[in-house]
Amino acid sequence: MGKTIRGMTIIKSNRESIGAPAEAIFNLLADYRNFNELLPEQVTNWKVSGDACSFTIKGMADISLKISQRLPNTQVIYSSLNASPFSFELVFNIEANSLSSFITCEFRGDLNPMLQMLAKAPLQNFVNMILDRLKFHFES
Repeated sequence: MGKTIRGMTIIKSNRESIGAPAEAIFNLLADYRNFNELLPEQVTNWKVSGDACSFTIKGMADISLKISQRLPNTQVIYSSLNASPFSFELVFNIEANSLSSFITCEFRGDLNPMLQMLAKAPLQNFVNMILDRLKFHFES
C-alpha cells in the first residue's frame, strides 16, 4: 500500500489485531530498549541512548532514530536523525478494542523516484514484519 503525497512516500502496513491492551503495546513501542526485538536479523550495531537509537542494516545503511512523539496508548512516532540516508518517520497508530488492540505502522519518507522504486517492496515488507513481530511478542 504505497503512495506519494507531495514528494513524500507513504507505505502502510496491514492493520493487525494484537491480543494485548493498547497500554502494553504503547509502553513497548515508547521505549527504544524494546525496539530491537522487532527488527530483522540483518540489524547490527544496535545502540540506545534515551529517546534515540542507531543501528546498521547489513549491506544497506546506518539508521539513527529518535522518538519524536508519544500520545499515550494511541500513537508513537519515530523520526530519522541526520545520520540516516534520507528523512523519514515510522508512525505507529494504536486503537484499543476491548481485550485486544488494532495497530498499523506507516513509513513516511522523502524518497527520490529511483529510491522509491527500489525501496517500496522492502519497506512494505519491513512495516508488515514489525507488526508480525509485535504480535508474536504479545501472543506467544
